[in-house]
Amino acid sequence: MKIKKALIIGLVILEYSLYAQDNSQKISTIFLVRHAEPYFPPYEEEPPNPHLNYAGQERAKKLMLKLRDISIDRIYSTERFRTIETVRPLADLKKLSIIPYHYKNLEGLAGEILANPGTHVISGHSNTTTEVVELLGGDPGEPINNMSEFDRLYMLVISNRRVLTYQLRYGRRYE
Repeated sequence: MKIKKALIIGLVILEYSLYAQDNSQKISTIFLVRHAEPYFPPYEEEPPNPHLNYAGQERAKKLMLKLRDISIDRIYSTERFRTIETVRPLADLKKLSIIPYHYKNLEGLAGEILANPGTHVISGHSNTTTEVVELLGGDPGEPINNMSEFDRLYMLVISNRRVLTYQLRYGRRYE
């Protein structure tokens, strides 16, 4: 845990050192997560819109603790309960509104992020999270396991049109 937090802090220091070298370019740091664990079927509505289960609520708290010391400008989420609830503790801590985006307009979201340098957090789904990483110029790596992987946390650092991609983990480990 301490090593992971130290890694994030080290990366943020790296970000600011890059900024100091060339402050004519804005630097953005984007954290992207798939929603935490939802209640699983049977669903009572179609399309399903489940809330987070207990493990998911605990993971959302872990995300808040992981990012609590980082200055955040904006938090984005699809309008599904599970994505909103994943970033709600962080938004409450930072006193930020959660900005909704539509999962069918990922290009628009990426364009908005790129047009507004800063530090952003994006909560999405197993397929949309990796797609947004790609749209921002990052490397999503392997697909997210749709059934059991809820701990992947991407960190993209964008400076001078260069994108550094880091895959981190938070909360209970994906096996």
